Amino acid sequence: MNNIQKIQPLVKYSLLGLTSITLLSGVLLKPAFAADKNSTPIATKTATLENSKNIENIKNNDADSTLFRLLTNLKNMHAKFRQSLVNPQQGIKETSTGELWVSKPSFFKWQVESPQKQMLLSNGQKLWNYDEDLEQVTISEVPKNISQAPYLLLLTGDSKVLQKLFSITQNGEHTYRLTPKVNDQSLIKYIDITFAGSTPKSMLIQTEVGQSTHIEFYDISTAKIPAKTYDFTPPKGVDVLG
Repeated sequence: MNNIQKIQPLVKYSLLGLTSITLLSGVLLKPAFAADKNSTPIATKTATLENSKNIENIKNNDADSTLFRLLTNLKNMHAKFRQSLVNPQQGIKETSTGELWVSKPSFFKWQVESPQKQMLLSNGQKLWNYDEDLEQVTISEVPKNISQAPYLLLLTGDSKVLQKLFSITQNGEHTYRLTPKVNDQSLIKYIDITFAGSTPKSMLIQTEVGQSTHIEFYDISTAKIPAKTYDFTPPKGVDVLG
């Protein structure tokens, strides 16, 4: 499928209390200390800002570790999917359905059944894109940048790669947002991945131009997938490119 390539505050009340006490002290203390009353709120604001940053860092680290654990524990996944391409001006522009197979560390198969039959298959080194209607197979290298091929998120097991490429935050109880750290011309603004228990339930890929792709997974199985699922020989008579 070609278009896949385009493809909490815990101490708030304490900090507010500290600020209130500091301001009140500036009024109640002796005149000898009055000259210092303006410096205390500044120090308090600085401490408040630093504490807020620390809290945010802790939350982000928790989001990182939780997402890494979920993705690392996902060894196999077979599911049906519904994919919607949404344009902010036109609403839903295109909808497709099909099946997905993932087997770590390298195997991936994305089979679109409707509206047109198309298959994307990877063995970790080569990527086959088979368009049945066009009777054409395109063979290419597997993209190495996850932000260029978001489906690679389901295959990753390397937390360092994700940390290098994305800032990760928790956006809701079971949703994790991955925002690219650098502009790599992928046009991806962020990726949201939502889990149901320990398995991905949906992915949202939002682009810088406002267009988004929403993928919903259902009928999910994490049982081991037979190796032959990923066997592919281009049918006779089709054009093979690459």
